Amino acid sequence: MEVLKVVDTKIPESELQDAFNKNLECLEEGLKYLDSYVNIGVGQIDSLALDINGNLVVIEYKTAENSDKDAFIQALSYYAWLNENKAWLKEYLRKKGISEVRDIRIIIVAPNFDNKVIKAAQAVEPHMILVRYMVCEYNGKRGIVPQVILDNTMRQLPPEPPKTLDDHFKDREHLKPLFEKLKNKIEENIENFDMRTTKGYIGFVLHNRLFCLVFIQKQELKVALPLKGEIESDRFGGWPADERWGYLKVSSDEEIDEELLEWIKLAYRKVMEG
Repeated sequence: MEVLKVVDTKIPESELQDAFNKNLECLEEGLKYLDSYVNIGVGQIDSLALDINGNLVVIEYKTAENSDKDAFIQALSYYAWLNENKAWLKEYLRKKGISEVRDIRIIIVAPNFDNKVIKAAQAVEPHMILVRYMVCEYNGKRGIVPQVILDNTMRQLPPEPPKTLDDHFKDREHLKPLFEKLKNKIEENIENFDMRTTKGYIGFVLHNRLFCLVFIQKQELKVALPLKGEIESDRFGGWPADERWGYLKVSSDEEIDEELLEWIKLAYRKVMEG
């Protein structure tokens, strides 16, 4: 029987970039390719994409060993420049047929990440995902397998500036009653928790630990719970390489049912027990 075998990760950066650009969904659900080799005032962005929430995503690819520090610094410099040059960004987006973006995020893809880089990524303001990749062979064919090793929205105490609930529902007001019902149901079933809003999500917290995240998307709520591998249901999926967090989508009142509430209570108990 053929098995998945890890082979040498030393591939050309252009090959790595091209492979992911053709299938950005393997990095994140709903991620859509926008452009590559984008020249700005502080360098050349490897790739740009749009996520499912209308955020601009800066993607930096590296293939050399120990290149993660350079990628981290480069990506943050691109993020800062784009935020400081709104006129340039607005014109660039106009040419792409995009009226505006909600925010700017970062994804870094590299063969490995030093622990110092991981710690630094946990502390920075922008939403950043670190993706380690492996080059594997299966049935004589070579492929690139990504593994998300950090999504800094999952940190315990995000140092992002606070964001109001109303900010999350800008241009998505039709979803606010659905969220309010979900929040009310959580309040009816769980007594002791806090709610925090960040730039990326609305979080439900016990003792500074997240047990439920809500992402406000265009037509639905994405409800994430740290129960990946613990729920067997077609409703509950998961980010491909995240070890803990899975999610389900809620688009109607009927989907805020007893099954969902039991899962939320299970996540709460898991956090409470440590």
